Amino acid sequence: MEETSPDSKAVPVVPVRLDKPLVVPRVLSQPQRGTKYGKPFVRAYSPALQTYGISEEELLAFIDELNMKKRGNPIWGKGISIRLVATLAALNSACGPYSNKVGYLRKANRELFGPKGLRARVLNAKELRTYLGMAPNTDLALPMDDQRLKGVPTKEELMAGKRAPIRSAHRQIFAMKGRVAETNLAAEADVAWTMERNSGRKLARRTIRDLQVLGEIVMELQRGKMLQLRDKALAQPTESKKQKGLKSARKADWELKVANRNQWLVIEQAH
Repeated sequence: MEETSPDSKAVPVVPVRLDKPLVVPRVLSQPQRGTKYGKPFVRAYSPALQTYGISEEELLAFIDELNMKKRGNPIWGKGISIRLVATLAALNSACGPYSNKVGYLRKANRELFGPKGLRARVLNAKELRTYLGMAPNTDLALPMDDQRLKGVPTKEELMAGKRAPIRSAHRQIFAMKGRVAETNLAAEADVAWTMERNSGRKLARRTIRDLQVLGEIVMELQRGKMLQLRDKALAQPTESKKQKGLKSARKADWELKVANRNQWLVIEQAH
């Protein structure tokens, strides 16, 4: 019988598992823009996906395509393939934004995420709280007294391009720290879409990027107003006036209210 050396023994392969899900919120924006254009998911990435061979450019291209399908504009869905993989060509058979979104998610799960042991799906706020083991009334954004929310630029500064250190997506994801995967939001505005060769699709992807930035600016402006009300309330001489002022500040916190009704793209380990 042929002897087998210790070095020749097969080493068991330990399957890679995504310990914590990647959660990506929709852009928080004013109702009229969300109703007319649809609210895209934020462009984000998690370094944890590198283990699965999914690059930042690849995931951002997937999110862009999902956002384009969600909007259901026929000029963006005529069968032009995105650059990440040839198999993720645009779906022509579905009609309407909802069916496009669902159809594209199924195709992405079958051809991109599924073979890597992952799954992508969309959850509403109630479903996300249950999924992450959070209490039903848990806020899905940092509270207004969190010190990280300070430093909101003025309206003039925002319009000139300056941004708050904690943007809307940060405020939401930081509220789930310890429950979700590390998320990179630093390069979401510029990566991937600039490399799109088709002019129509490049414009579409840039438009979605602009909607994200505009929605964030609107929320940061309102956050600044809320923080002013909070600071004014904390300076009141009596407890009753202080509580009354804090109530007004909470009422002005649009960002938190919209976050608590948001939808989330979740990329998780398939069971």
